[in-house]
Amino acid sequence: MEKIVKLLHRKSCVVLTALCVLTFSTCRFPYTVKNARFKNEFSWVYAEKDFNFKNADKVQGTFTLPKNVKHKGLCFVAMFPATFRNNKWSAVIKMPYKLTLTWEGGSLKREEVEAKSDWFGLNVYFSEEEIGKLPVQQAITYTLEYEAGGYTELLDTAKLDKRTDLQDHPESYQGFYDAVLVVAERSTKKMP
Repeated sequence: MEKIVKLLHRKSCVVLTALCVLTFSTCRFPYTVKNARFKNEFSWVYAEKDFNFKNADKVQGTFTLPKNVKHKGLCFVAMFPATFRNNKWSAVIKMPYKLTLTWEGGSLKREEVEAKSDWFGLNVYFSEEEIGKLPVQQAITYTLEYEAGGYTELLDTAKLDKRTDLQDHPESYQGFYDAVLVVAERSTKKMP
């Protein structure tokens, strides 16, 4: 009898833990992008918007943050072609931008005239104090205004510079000016 009680106790603990994890996760699901392309890079993706950075333009959209969002892990990133994230080629992209976030009762703005990407993308940084102002369970509108972007570095796997070839033969480089603005949350486990 004791063995049965212990076994049932262990199983109920496992079931309760699983239910708690599922409940916590489902609180975020209504706010996340279904079939997000960047779910491997981030814990939660709240918005994705495609754009082309060859010419100046702007993109807009909205997102809503769940009640249990970790503001410290929030990030706004312009992701560039998968070619570079897969470590096949390396690139640095210069794209001046202004990102504006607005909601009922407030707004945030970040502008960079010399913005350059790293291997991951172009990160738009807000201070912890600023990002903590974003409301939860309320629509937030984002507007990314950007100048024409360009490659300051474009190296293939043999480390050959391909910028001239990109200019001379753009038909061979389909999608090289495609980007995606991602509003996401990273894990904060290793953050200070």
